[in-house]
Amino acid sequence: MKHAKRVLVFAIIAFAAVSASAQVKKMKWDSEFCQYEGTYDSKKYSESQLRATIKLLDSFGSVSLMTESNAWEYEDIDKLSVEKLDAEYKTVRKEFEDLDIVDVEYWKDLKKQKLAAIDQEYKMSRAQILGYKDPARLLDFECAESCKTEYVEPLIAGGDKLLEAWRKLIEKRAKDNASEMTRYTAENASPDRLKYAQISVMTFGWSNCANDSIKYIEFDETHNKEFEKLFKKVRTIECEEPE
Repeated sequence: MKHAKRVLVFAIIAFAAVSASAQVKKMKWDSEFCQYEGTYDSKKYSESQLRATIKLLDSFGSVSLMTESNAWEYEDIDKLSVEKLDAEYKTVRKEFEDLDIVDVEYWKDLKKQKLAAIDQEYKMSRAQILGYKDPARLLDFECAESCKTEYVEPLIAGGDKLLEAWRKLIEKRAKDNASEMTRYTAENASPDRLKYAQISVMTFGWSNCANDSIKYIEFDETHNKEFEKLFKKVRTIECEEPE
């Protein structure tokens, strides 16, 4: 009987050891310059959740929508496509919305912030594409209230008000690049100066101003540290020297 109990105890200990080891798994991933390996508790997170969290992390500090909304020349206006933007927005938003990230409040909050930034990007880009032909549509992007007096009102008014806004914008930009004034002088003497004014005020004035109002998630080393907290142990496998 004692022998049977001893065997049972050994069996329980062995099962417990196997169960404990089954919780611990390893995963490799890459950053811009380094490769890492982490040991994590698979009862807390799955590898797919960790990789989804990496995808969210890698998106910080950059725009999400690639559809062009800027017209660099007057002829580019007709090349802009709000339909293409709408389609991309639906795809990209769903992609991030469906990310099955780790069930940790810190990361869940950052995911909400990312989705909000995508929504703002979309609204700004859509307003801009439509605004080239109907400047009043710039008012659709309510986040850019501070840009209204300086850029939207002159774009809607046109004529001398638009030309005045253009001149002020160029004077501001010329502080960092003297060639801006040379180009402005030539374009202002052109019969198409109102077209040049519209493109400049829209693309370099309103667009930059509106973009500044979007709450992008800036990349921060804190995010990396929080990600590493999801692991029991993290080791650096190798790193490349940045060029």
